[in-house]
Amino acid sequence: MSGPQAVYAATAGAVGAVFLGELAAWRASTQYLPGRAPRFDESGTKTVVVLGCPSAPDGSPSWVQRRRIRIALRCYRRGDTVIFCGGITRGSARSEAAVMADHAVSLGLPRDSVVVEGRSQTTWQNIENALPLIGPGAVVIASDTFHARRARRYIWLQDTAIGGRLRKGCDYRPGELFWLKPLMAVVRR
Repeated sequence: MSGPQAVYAATAGAVGAVFLGELAAWRASTQYLPGRAPRFDESGTKTVVVLGCPSAPDGSPSWVQRRRIRIALRCYRRGDTVIFCGGITRGSARSEAAVMADHAVSLGLPRDSVVVEGRSQTTWQNIENALPLIGPGAVVIASDTFHARRARRYIWLQDTAIGGRLRKGCDYRPGELFWLKPLMAVVRR
């Protein structure tokens, strides 16, 4: 293959990977929702469950935690409840949930909307410990698209009544982190 042909082939491969990553992420954002559930009802209240992730070594929010907080803030409307999940990991002094909650409040989330679940160590436990804290109305998961899909599946396995209240979150945006979605589609199968 000559120089220009190799460039065209590489470009076509990269564009194909990005397209397939976007398609996989879009599909994951719609899985484990009840029937043809709407994104969420703007007029009603909902509970946003923010899944845990380790903080940075210095105790500040990690890049992944900041992303999950941004996703939660996209979904949040006044009157909603936001549950931050995650226990103490890697010898941290504070739980993942407390670090994320404090950062979200510093970004404008009202403190009275925040619930901290600071015991869980896994995604399964995030859901298990958050279920008793979920209020009435719709339920939305805040994490990366593929992780949110797994959490929705866990909700169905642990409590089908709450599974029936799941709504599409604000985790999928076309083109956002397009370079990461192909990798995530493979890693988070």
